[in-house]
Amino acid sequence: MSLMELLYPYVNVSLLVVRTTEQGKASMEGKPSELYADAVCCVYMSKADLEKLGVKEGKAVEVSTEAGSVAVVAKVDSELHEGLAYMPVGPWANAVTPVGGEVPPKAIAATVKKTDKKPMDVDKLFSAP
Repeated sequence: MSLMELLYPYVNVSLLVVRTTEQGKASMEGKPSELYADAVCCVYMSKADLEKLGVKEGKAVEVSTEAGSVAVVAKVDSELHEGLAYMPVGPWANAVTPVGGEVPPKAIAATVKKTDKKPMDVDKLFSAP
């Protein structure tokens, strides 16, 4: 392991963008709401991958792909294998998908790392020009 990896650990994952029950329910409440942000401003990963990053559930991580990067909240899905991750459909996932606004038909290569960046606030997100 290199010094850079020790100082700034990261995990390479195959990232899926999916529709979740929580995302669907929250969108019915209205997209510019805290419920919606809680449901979609996140990435689900295995506990083992989060441990590699030194990140606890509920803390911020940065997801990066060739299309872009975004800070979101890390969540654990105990059924996920290491190296797999998913983000619910929404504006945060759009920031890292090759065709923003469309669900990619397959997994995309992504890197996840610990960050001090804060996820964009839902009010700012929906009031941006």
